[in-house]
Amino acid sequence: MLLLIHMLDPIPNPTLTICPSRGQAGVSWDVMFVDGIVICTGSRKQMEERLDSWRTILVQMVSAAGTGYFFNTKRNRLRDKLVLRKHDPFVNKHVLFFEKRKIRSI
Repeated sequence: MLLLIHMLDPIPNPTLTICPSRGQAGVSWDVMFVDGIVICTGSRKQMEERLDSWRTILVQMVSAAGTGYFFNTKRNRLRDKLVLRKHDPFVNKHVLFFEKRKIRSI
């Protein structure tokens, strides 16, 4: 049996100087580790934009009335599944809508 031990060493400086594969030696990159994901960008602003896009997902909400009516909405990836009370035009009432599935990251 092979046992793999994964250790994370603290990074003393969040801005690392690396040599990218495109031949740009000595380019400064901002690196951020988020839940096992590494985000590498050329500037802190780009990193924050990429992180914001990773946080938000598009989900499909389906009516609990069983009419088949659905709509799409955005939510934070780290939150629990959504349950909303909105108007269902097929029954002309406010009903609960449950999150059915994730469509994609935004």
